[in-house]
Amino acid sequence: MIFKNGKPLYSRGRGMADINRWTPITTDTSFAIASISKPITAVAVMQLVERRRLSLDDSVLKWHPELPASWRGITIHHLLSHQSGIPDCCSGMSLQKFRKLDGLGNQQLLKHYISDDTLLFAPGTDAQYCNSNYLLLAEIIGKVSGKSYADYLQENIFIPLGMQSTYVFGHDSIIGTSAALNYGRTNKIFGITIAWTGAVGVYSSVSDLSAFTTALLTGRLVSSDTLRLMTTKQSTIMIGGYQTGYGYGWEVAENSAGLSIFGHSGDEDGFVSFIRINYENGNSTILLANGGKRTAHVLRDIKWVAQVAYD
Repeated sequence: MIFKNGKPLYSRGRGMADINRWTPITTDTSFAIASISKPITAVAVMQLVERRRLSLDDSVLKWHPELPASWRGITIHHLLSHQSGIPDCCSGMSLQKFRKLDGLGNQQLLKHYISDDTLLFAPGTDAQYCNSNYLLLAEIIGKVSGKSYADYLQENIFIPLGMQSTYVFGHDSIIGTSAALNYGRTNKIFGITIAWTGAVGVYSSVSDLSAFTTALLTGRLVSSDTLRLMTTKQSTIMIGGYQTGYGYGWEVAENSAGLSIFGHSGDEDGFVSFIRINYENGNSTILLANGGKRTAHVLRDIKWVAQVAYD
């Protein structure tokens, strides 16, 4: 879906959500959106900051005192901007340790970190893309709000925006929601099942993500000042082999002072996702696919065509 100021310029689904049932992909089909879950998690965190329930300067130990005492210097700001130094749960720990976490969920990973205080660098001195940061943020959202991460998102983002095709892994979808099946070539990462939320774990459709984006740009989710902060470069990281600036939940330009061009990509098993927002001209592009590497190449081509055509 490509839209400008909340109005669709192009909206189309191609291919099959379920080949056996001959279910076509539509703009309401739910996909695993992988790391596009991170901007949604970041919005939830910033809502709590705006409501003075949480501070960017809070230590992770304020909300999870069971974590290693040596992590006291890690703040919400560090987690949001990937400056914590925590080893990534996908790549920052040995394969032997990783395989012990089969069925990996948030609580299992928390238990792992309680017993292993390894940091790759001192908080705030460097930056490295880390899924664990957003897993911890999901757990902090639960502690602060008194609700599960999934319930908080439902009550404060999905339901108010009418996002009926959107839900969190492990929680029931809306009755009648059409879900795209995974037609990628692999089913597991390093041979284990992963079930965490916060960094990934949200399922959504292009229609719902357009509603989320429109609400974000019009101040329905967070204020324009907060969105400016979220889209201001806080760190420089490597994602997928390329260097980018990172704000709070958003990939941004290296020189971004906020409210310019921002977005995020996602790649989880056979699902590929992409969102790009040009705040200055009101154009946004959302792409979701379920065919693994075969459709990832197509999405990249469409992304560049849309960028040239509409920017």
